[in-house]
Amino acid sequence: MHMYIRHICNDPRLAFGNGSSRLILQHEVLDSLWLPDTYFENAVSTSVQQETRTVVLFGDGLIYYSQWVTVTATTMMDFRTYPMDEQVFKLDIMSYAHVNTQIHYRRIDVELSNNKTTKFMIVNKSIESTTKELFWGCFDLVTVKFTAKRRAGYYVIRIYFPCTLCTVVSWMAFWMDCRNI
Repeated sequence: MHMYIRHICNDPRLAFGNGSSRLILQHEVLDSLWLPDTYFENAVSTSVQQETRTVVLFGDGLIYYSQWVTVTATTMMDFRTYPMDEQVFKLDIMSYAHVNTQIHYRRIDVELSNNKTTKFMIVNKSIESTTKELFWGCFDLVTVKFTAKRRAGYYVIRIYFPCTLCTVVSWMAFWMDCRNI
C-alpha cells in the first residue's frame, strides 16, 4: 500500500508569532523536531520516502506533518469461496512508544485515489478506533479496513481459460490415428 500520512498537532512551545505566519521545514531540520511516532502494527515492512517528509509550522504552534509511506502488511484471508470471494484487508495504526494520554488519535480520514486493481475492486472501507492495553500502558489503536471483491473475469482469462486450452490440446493425441505416428 502506498499512502500519504498527514498529522496535524499543536505544540505551543513552537509558537513564534501569529497564526498567519509559517515555516516550511524539510530534510535534516526534521531530525531535531519531535514528531509523532506512528507505526503500523501488522506491517511486515515499511519504508518512508525521506525526501517527501515535510513539516509546515504555523506561528501559533500548529504543526502539519506529511510524508509518503509504503507499507506491506499482513492480514488473514478466507479462500473458501475463491475466486468469487470478498476479502477484508486491514491496517492497524498506533503510536510506538506514547500512551493515549500523550498521543491521542482523534480523527483519521481515509480516501482512496484508486479503488480498482487488476485482481480486486475495493467495495467498502471502514475505520474503527479502540484502545489496546499493553503491560506498559494503553494505546489508541485505529484499524482501517478495506473490503475487496475479487474480479472473477481476471481469473477466467488468466487461469481457467489457459488451463482448459492446455487440457484440450493434450487430448489431441487421443484423436490421432495410431498409424500416423
